[in-house]
Amino acid sequence: MSFHDRRATAAPVHASDASPPYAEIAGKLVTAMRDANLEAILALLHPSVEVFEPASLPYGGTWRGHDGFTTLLEQLLKLGRLSIGTGKIHEIDNGVIMELPIAFTSQQDGEVFHTSAVEIDRFEGSLVREIDIFYKDTAALNDYVSRQLQLGHPKDPVH
Repeated sequence: MSFHDRRATAAPVHASDASPPYAEIAGKLVTAMRDANLEAILALLHPSVEVFEPASLPYGGTWRGHDGFTTLLEQLLKLGRLSIGTGKIHEIDNGVIMELPIAFTSQQDGEVFHTSAVEIDRFEGSLVREIDIFYKDTAALNDYVSRQLQLGHPKDPVH
């Protein structure tokens, strides 16, 4: 079946069938992250949110629920101040794909680590249910984390 054939058989979209404005919600989430506003962040996340970080990172794995998200954020902030630049948000059927420049600035030695990430956020209703993060260069991020750990920061194990 070709794309044209599938379009011809698709059901019409009615106002009640319209999905929430995912890109707008994702934009609010990025703003809340930039502002370090945990209350605003959690208000946009489903209570059963799952965050998938690359397994090769010290904080890699699946983080579940608001408590898991908060713990992950605490671990990330131990590595330095997190900055999120202006990126792109692309709306998809059940969520968004975001292209985001990010930076960590070490509170230990002032090193600034720049990278970019692609984040796929899937929604349940108007709340983010899944966050799947793909860093451009996990090896470079691991090198930064290792340098910070060698400096004695963070003092706690990351995960």
